[in-house]
Amino acid sequence: MNRILIKSGIAAVSAAVLLSGTLCGCGKKTASQTGENIVPVENSEQNNSENKANYEVKLDERTRDTQYSYGEDDISLVDTVSGKKIVLGMSETDIESIAGEPSKIDGSYKIYDGVVVRYGDGKAVSFIVANGQFEGAALTRYKSSRGVGVGTSAEDFKKAYGDSYTEGSETVDEKTGNTEKNASRAVRYFKKDGSDMEFLGTRLTDEQKSGDTSNYYLQDFMFSNADGKIATIRVSLLSAAAGGI
Repeated sequence: MNRILIKSGIAAVSAAVLLSGTLCGCGKKTASQTGENIVPVENSEQNNSENKANYEVKLDERTRDTQYSYGEDDISLVDTVSGKKIVLGMSETDIESIAGEPSKIDGSYKIYDGVVVRYGDGKAVSFIVANGQFEGAALTRYKSSRGVGVGTSAEDFKKAYGDSYTEGSETVDEKTGNTEKNASRAVRYFKKDGSDMEFLGTRLTDEQKSGDTSNYYLQDFMFSNADGKIATIRVSLLSAAAGGI
């Protein structure tokens, strides 16, 4: 009788463990969270251009249940020259050990080869990569940890970040009468609690806005009207984002 009860207990515990593993995915991290999607470029030594890309950030094609799962890697950009990450909260010294010296300084903003960094109290609070600000190799030097950069198609973006985005609206210019379309955008809000990240949504609710937002972050992707590909990427502490909430 005791043996039967013991065996039944073991079976019940085993079933519970298996069920728990199924529901939580056993805490398995994605390629971008482990960094295994950052790989050396083959024959990169043959490229003698300045600030050549020595690393590729492969697209992290996530399953639907992990597309809106956020980690500390999501407040970083990957430098394809060094293979290292610049992360929000880093000091100017640490950023410049990877990005090099800035080519221009505009108030709290410093413009490096391929990325604009805004600083607050000596730490990085915002990253911006934008078509028009940079060109050539500099334009694609930095990518998100999930492998998305300027020029990434909307289809590939959705594979990494999900299909939630805001279609650009059309407006009529009162002077010319011409119809213009605003760029489509995909915004993701999340908050940091220690090393944990919690996805908040693609828009903040009034309740979320009224609380403590000091640890809120956002990713903002803007798509080109011309070809539908990503034209601007911004990763920022919410309080540092232009326009705030």
